Amino acid sequence: KAELKGCICVGISVMTIQTPKSLLLTNLVKSINPDIKIVWGGVHPTLFPEQTLENKNIDFIVMKEGEKPLLELVTKLKSGKIDFEKIEGLGFKKNGKIIKNKMPPMFDEFTEIMPNWELIEDFLKANNGFTMAGNHYRYAEILTGKGCPYRCNYCINAILYGKTRRTRTIDSIMTELKIIIKKFDPTM
Repeated sequence: KAELKGCICVGISVMTIQTPKSLLLTNLVKSINPDIKIVWGGVHPTLFPEQTLENKNIDFIVMKEGEKPLLELVTKLKSGKIDFEKIEGLGFKKNGKIIKNKMPPMFDEFTEIMPNWELIEDFLKANNGFTMAGNHYRYAEILTGKGCPYRCNYCINAILYGKTRRTRTIDSIMTELKIIIKKFDPTM
């Protein structure tokens, strides 16, 4: 309950096989605080937006990639604005009717984006690492690209989006590596 104090929304990334447990989590959050908005993202709500939004406890869905729509949604929720119609990739209910906004393009701004390591510095210092064979190893993960370079005929991403791989520039990756080494002194 303490984790939800002051919370505006809870986002859950859902593959279809995860819907039963995601519904349990959704219902739990709403039972603790019915005012918290529940946002489902991922493959399931992208493929089944109407079915997902029919659930009374799911307030919003994000279709396709969620970085921009979720940020826009949270910004509007924080400001008290309820004009969600212009947020690409967002689905919601309005006056009992399900609204699905236009699908967004792929998130191409990823190539130069680097996380703000200051925001998670305390967490990494406290939780970073693992112990194996009696030795403790510190590490930090970085993302050098987004999406998948393959087009497997059984994969929903290939069917929905085609080739989705976008990579960051070498300069941004090297800058991030230098920051991580200086801040966290990883051992691997």
